[in-house]
Amino acid sequence: MVTVAEGARFVTQSINGTIAIVEVETGGLSMNPTPNGWPRISSGLYYRDPAAMIDWLCAAFGFEVKIKVVGEDGRIEHSELTYGDGLIMVGGERVGSAARWGVEFRSPASALCNT
Repeated sequence: MVTVAEGARFVTQSINGTIAIVEVETGGLSMNPTPNGWPRISSGLYYRDPAAMIDWLCAAFGFEVKIKVVGEDGRIEHSELTYGDGLIMVGGERVGSAARWGVEFRSPASALCNT
């Protein structure tokens, strides 16, 4: 078990060498209701060229840009794309000295993954 908040725990299990969350014990805690107009859960994705990925996701799958914040040198600082009631956030990878909060946000290519 991994304690995540006082009274709340994730119960994990190793499945084929990968740690998976199999149960969440809230210890009597409850979640706040989802704000109107927001999905219950959303995901953040990071890419080497987030602007191109945003364009591709919209053209290939029909995502719609809800918010796109472009910073210096055209860098995508934050974006939110919707598909039906779902929401994903797409941004540029942040590795090395660009990491935030001591955490690297890697693209699938940098993490040597295939999506």
